[in-house]
Amino acid sequence: MALGETITTLRKQKGLSQEQLSEQLGLTRQTISKWELNQSTPDIEYIIRLSEIFEVTTDFLLKGKKEDPVTKEDNSSPIVIQNNKSNIKDIFGLCFGLGLTFSGLSFAGIIIFIVCSALNPWTTVEGSKVFTGVIGFVKGTETEGFFYLLLLILFVSFGFVLYGLAGRVLLSKSKQK
Repeated sequence: MALGETITTLRKQKGLSQEQLSEQLGLTRQTISKWELNQSTPDIEYIIRLSEIFEVTTDFLLKGKKEDPVTKEDNSSPIVIQNNKSNIKDIFGLCFGLGLTFSGLSFAGIIIFIVCSALNPWTTVEGSKVFTGVIGFVKGTETEGFFYLLLLILFVSFGFVLYGLAGRVLLSKSKQK
């Protein structure tokens, strides 16, 4: 909502005419009319005074948020809190889902390396060290970087799974209180 529309709506909710509002602010009725028609905007001093008259925050006045205005007597807005908890729950769910997906994909990739190393065993010698099994296979086929990247993705994505689970558990415990 534009500032002019917000001023008009709040003025009418207070039961004030443009003339009455202009008298409270020490301005002309034409100034109020120009604000409401978005032909001009009030200075910051008048924004603050309007917020006091209408008993709303300057943030509400300027942004014209769709939530209920927060009055001086009531500094809580349960609708906003409800929406925020829902968004937080969605974020935890997204972390859990993405973590589970990437964990599964990277785990499948590691299993493929294990199966390939069993079907096609490699022995790799580097200096005085001899590598066999999966490590021998990835060193011998020069896929060591990819294998370690899969391990890294597995551990990081598993962290996301745990974060998502822990967040949802904490959020559900806070709802019970």
